[in-house]
Amino acid sequence: MNIWKAISTLLNNPNFISFVISIEAGATWDMIKKMMLKASEDVSDEYLTYQLFADIFNRFYMEKEYAFDEKLVMSSFLEQVRSIENVSTREITRQLLSNTMGIEVNDEDFFIWEKCFIHVCTRDKYQLIYRKVMLEQQMKPEKTPDNSWMKKYMKGNCCTINFKVFEKAIPSLGNICTSLEKRVWNDIKVLIWEIIYNAQKHGKADQCRLKIDENAITIIDNGVRYSPLDLKSKEISGGGGIAMYKICDDYPEIEMEALYEKNENVFRIKFEDVVFDVNQLSEIIVPDLMLVTNMEYLYPDGEFKYYFIDIGRTVKNKRFLGASYSALHKLLEALEEKIRSEAQRKVFIYFSNLQDDRVEDIYMRLKECLHRWKNRLEERIVVISEDVSRR
Repeated sequence: MNIWKAISTLLNNPNFISFVISIEAGATWDMIKKMMLKASEDVSDEYLTYQLFADIFNRFYMEKEYAFDEKLVMSSFLEQVRSIENVSTREITRQLLSNTMGIEVNDEDFFIWEKCFIHVCTRDKYQLIYRKVMLEQQMKPEKTPDNSWMKKYMKGNCCTINFKVFEKAIPSLGNICTSLEKRVWNDIKVLIWEIIYNAQKHGKADQCRLKIDENAITIIDNGVRYSPLDLKSKEISGGGGIAMYKICDDYPEIEMEALYEKNENVFRIKFEDVVFDVNQLSEIIVPDLMLVTNMEYLYPDGEFKYYFIDIGRTVKNKRFLGASYSALHKLLEALEEKIRSEAQRKVFIYFSNLQDDRVEDIYMRLKECLHRWKNRLEERIVVISEDVSRR
């Protein structure tokens, strides 16, 4: 096992970075500890990752016979994780450790730190994190699929995320596909977190949602009427004011507007170009085409206008390839249940490999099933083949 690569895997995890941003940004150490205590109730992977690094640093200090000050070391660690673009090399990893501890980490020190990493990872409470890191290192990236068909059929797709607990806001954004630079996206996530926090804490909002389009993010809440843009003209003291000033000062090309519509505060962050790939997150994965059980949503935190299933990719990765009429009927029932709540919602079932006879068989059976369901589904479940999408 390459230890520094395992370390970089954890540090580059977008969910962990988002967790760090939500915990660290503009907060005192006492506030950080309170938020950590709250996070410990959920025992999330992100919280466990933080605790893992805290224990590793503690053990390293014991090995070096240094006095470990959790406040100094871990607050510095959070700042380093938030500010470094990408932990992509062994040298960057070592530099992060040096900056965190305020000492020069030489080869011998780094070797000791790696040993501490291995020792702490063997503890029972970190076994799940350790196995996930090992699995990610072993997995080889798949060839990027041709998703050009989405631009034609899924244009205007959007993702809506409902928040009940403000601490959940930033971690939920960790897997959003964006072309924004990491630094820009991190600063925007901080602003989003501050606005959601203010809406729920000060505005007494009990409903708050985030809508993501290809070139905009909109925050909507039912709290007391207010405009986040007012923060620009006030003395910068609170976290929201600092976050707003940073966006306005560092990224003047980003457009922001605040409205009050239908008794709701609406705050929109707009970009000149397409920056979010919403379609990529809207995939429904069917692990078993025969039984059609336990359908998985690639991004379960969000609700989408359009979803898609790639049957060709599903079949390619499964050993059992059967799909009876009964199984496909069950699939359609499950999809119908998903789209029923929203009048505009659709599911696209894409067959990306009709050259495979097994895929073509499933395609023909599904078309027959849909023909019988035509009036019932009102064309909200759409079957697309690879050949059709290329015309």
